[in-house]
Amino acid sequence: MMKAQARENSTKGRCSNGERGVSVLEMLIMLLMVSVITGYALTRISGAQQFMRMENASREFMSYVEKARVDSVRRHAGPPGPLPQPQMSSVTITGPRTYTVVMDFDGDGIMDPPRNMTIAPDQGVFFNTGGTPLPLSISFNWRGRTVDSTLPSLVATYVTPPNFSLQTTGAYDAVRSMAINVSTSGDASLSDGNTNIARPLPVSIDRTVNANTLIRNANMRITGY
Repeated sequence: MMKAQARENSTKGRCSNGERGVSVLEMLIMLLMVSVITGYALTRISGAQQFMRMENASREFMSYVEKARVDSVRRHAGPPGPLPQPQMSSVTITGPRTYTVVMDFDGDGIMDPPRNMTIAPDQGVFFNTGGTPLPLSISFNWRGRTVDSTLPSLVATYVTPPNFSLQTTGAYDAVRSMAINVSTSGDASLSDGNTNIARPLPVSIDRTVNANTLIRNANMRITGY
């Protein structure tokens, strides 16, 4: 019986001696693999969140552009001229992350103080106007068209705003952009990274002024814009 017990203890000893744990090197390799996979997943998630913030900022900017256009049409706004006209509504990009909206926000027919909008730096989104210097202003007249607000109404010029976009900083992923396109007719649209979409042809202006140009009532407008 003692021999059988001795053989049993010898077998257990051999089994215990044959068991092998995880080495420090293997544990370090495993931790490294887990950290790489986790870091990659977090980077992709952060990149997706930044893209969503860019989309939200683009749509908010577009909403103000559309509201400014509708407001100018509603108030029959126009450039300064020989006859008094309501001030045109406009949206002006003043910096990489700032823009100003000028319009009648409460709908009482009187222009309200400019509203300064800021995209927080931690959003990782900014305006890219290319070679166009700031400020970049978009003004609408009573027809909803984009015009040069610095010229008087008799020589009013329709303008096509230059291409610009909102883009990400690329801190978490490849740089993504959302192109904002505004045509001469005032139509605005968003396109993901495409700034070469077709634009309507420029609107021509008939500057022929007849003898009745300065005759105006509530239902008349100065010819030419």
